[in-house]
Amino acid sequence: AIEKAVNYVKNGKVVAIFPEGHRSKDGNLQKLKSGAVVIAAETGGGLQPCVIKKGEKRFLRTPVVIRYGKFITHEQLGLTGRVPAQIRSANKLLTASLEGMLEDIHV
Repeated sequence: AIEKAVNYVKNGKVVAIFPEGHRSKDGNLQKLKSGAVVIAAETGGGLQPCVIKKGEKRFLRTPVVIRYGKFITHEQLGLTGRVPAQIRSANKLLTASLEGMLEDIHV
């Protein structure tokens, strides 16, 4: 899957990934997997943080808020390849961005 995503990005396409690997049942951010950061490391690309938060169901409808954060450039990620320490550091940066965005949403 990573290899295919890297090829898509290298061919000018956009790849959307839920970095947690699954949807959160309680709405809290779970530990991120490294796939998104590995793809950025392999392609020289950056990351566009995005969060989706559901509110409490109201009658037949459930409010949903989608927010996009500030784009994280490849340089900000500090990636020079698939170096494990750099991947962990970039993943922490992405986690901090997503956590901050989630805290600002009140549904």
